[in-house]
Amino acid sequence: MPRLPTTFRVANIPSSTPLAELKDALTSPMLIAERGAISIEATLAPSVTFGKDTALVTFSPQEPGYLEPLNKGADDVQVDTHLGDLSLDKMFYGLTQLYPTTPGARIEAE
Repeated sequence: MPRLPTTFRVANIPSSTPLAELKDALTSPMLIAERGAISIEATLAPSVTFGKDTALVTFSPQEPGYLEPLNKGADDVQVDTHLGDLSLDKMFYGLTQLYPTTPGARIEAE
């Protein structure tokens, strides 16, 4: 049975970053040699940090090499991109909004 791809959380994304720009940042030639060989599925949502967004991403057919520390027990990986330092993890400690909401709508957690 094929293994399902791992979902990663990307934090510290500047608000209003287009999804295509985030995907380009995570597959930058400075980060990975296999740029055309890796595709990304992603969603963006507001973060609890003002002015920042969070994304949920999966990579296929494989994860980029810069995520290897997460498979060896690291809590997160810091990636230097043209968007700034992005933090990737797969443990999802704390609150993570999973999808965008209506702008200006009140968000409540129970």
